[in-house]
Amino acid sequence: MAAAPDLATLAGWHFDTLGEGVAQLEAAGILVVAIDYDAQTVDAHLASTRLLGAVVGEPGPAEARAALYAEEMADTAHPRRPRG
Repeated sequence: MAAAPDLATLAGWHFDTLGEGVAQLEAAGILVVAIDYDAQTVDAHLASTRLLGAVVGEPGPAEARAALYAEEMADTAHPRRPRG
């Protein structure tokens, strides 16, 4: 491969359908990671963000982003009522 990537991130469905293509990427020394933002669930978003942070060597910023996202989603699920 001309670009010489060391990481391929795929959506879960793409990983599942790529089949032998995943093995070819791995055989070329490319780490293949399936992240699942398509599931559109808080748990999947948090897990995907943490996984992506881990594989790029930045778990701290990824955890901070995941915590912020979880906090914002909790606020959305339980909005505060205005006082008055």
